[in-house]
Amino acid sequence: MHKSYLATILGLDPQIEHTCIASSSNRRCQKTISLEYRNRARGQLERGSRLFQLDQDVTSVLEQVASLLLCAGAHLQQTGEFVSKWQGILAERNKNRELEASHRRLLMPDGFREEADIDTVKDFYERVLASRKGRTGVERGAGNLKTSSEVGSTRDTKVAEQSGNVKVRPVQPQPVEGECAICLASLLQEVSGPLCSEYSGEEREPGAQYDAERWVWCRQFCGTNYHRTCMERWIEGRKSRQPSTRPTCPTCCAEWVS
Repeated sequence: MHKSYLATILGLDPQIEHTCIASSSNRRCQKTISLEYRNRARGQLERGSRLFQLDQDVTSVLEQVASLLLCAGAHLQQTGEFVSKWQGILAERNKNRELEASHRRLLMPDGFREEADIDTVKDFYERVLASRKGRTGVERGAGNLKTSSEVGSTRDTKVAEQSGNVKVRPVQPQPVEGECAICLASLLQEVSGPLCSEYSGEEREPGAQYDAERWVWCRQFCGTNYHRTCMERWIEGRKSRQPSTRPTCPTCCAEWVS
């Protein structure tokens, strides 16, 4: 089972690590944490991931996780220390987001960079969606969503490389969590007009169907997810700037396969 976004940032893996997360005499405490508590902690980390991606306070989640993963004997009183440490890690992560966004803009084609250099992500999405609707003339609705069989068929299709017509194994998308690697906004946000809204609880379940109308992924190599609208504009920018060059994945630079 994959680690949640928050678990990855904090370096926690309660699914595999079965002992107390505190240390004694410079060694990790060997007292066992029950499977029930570890599963509850994993659920809290999943919940915290969604809150953190939406810039909401996760203090209560961190407190729950710490109390579940610290042994009841010697280390439970360190809950506050762990929460403070984790808050510092998350604050540093938030601080670095703008630096990452600036770096990503430097790597963007000129045309797309102009679209990204606007005041808010919300405005950026409104302009992207307006452009997309203008091209297609069709607004996305329930009738446009792909069925499970259609998405499954797409995933199972082998992609032929442009050079040599060689068949390669299909690359599966990474878990839909964290940020779009182009705009650095949460993948778990949907823009439907002037406001960003969070997906429903059912849509955010780990086993939920991959919505190919909302997201695309690098099928050639890394499996990184992007908002479909972001990737469409990325490709347009590359084509306008370098018409003779095929678009590539912004993350791994492999040739982009639609």
